[in-house]
Amino acid sequence: MERLCKVAGLIFAAACISAGSATPVAAQDYCSLKVRVVTPTGRRHEVLVTVKERNGRSTQKEQNADSQEVLFCDLGILPVTVVIGAQGCNHITVKDVPLSWQKPYTLIVTHDFDACIREELPLPVPVCKILLRVSDPDGKWVKQASVSFSDPNFSELQTDVAGRAIFSLKLNGHLLGSVLRTWIH
Repeated sequence: MERLCKVAGLIFAAACISAGSATPVAAQDYCSLKVRVVTPTGRRHEVLVTVKERNGRSTQKEQNADSQEVLFCDLGILPVTVVIGAQGCNHITVKDVPLSWQKPYTLIVTHDFDACIREELPLPVPVCKILLRVSDPDGKWVKQASVSFSDPNFSELQTDVAGRAIFSLKLNGHLLGSVLRTWIH
């Protein structure tokens, strides 16, 4: 009986918030995480930023020298791990970055990229960003199409509302993949 009263109280409280609140309770567009990477002198540089969620999902974006910050807008509310840079030089991992509902969190990381540019270090293999666009036979963009790859090092991608999926590939490599669209009736 007490448990039923608590459940009823929670339902009643939720109904009061929904009906009496001036702001909508439904989801709104916002970016839950903003990452700004700067050098010790305060300037920005191009660097890869990876966000890893607890469910295993990983999202990569590159900060440009001109960009204010890298935005991650489709995360949940559980803490995430943020990785700055690539393996090999001043690779930074920040664990348990807190996220909240509709309260963007800004993570500012100092990354000494210049220490990685030395003559004795071998030059990295150039990487190419590849943008896929998926459309249906009528030329309309397909959202939430699954893009999978034969290489297990590449995780499956989902296209956005404009049918886009992006990934990086070393210029000396090759990759086979497929696109699957789920039809919803």
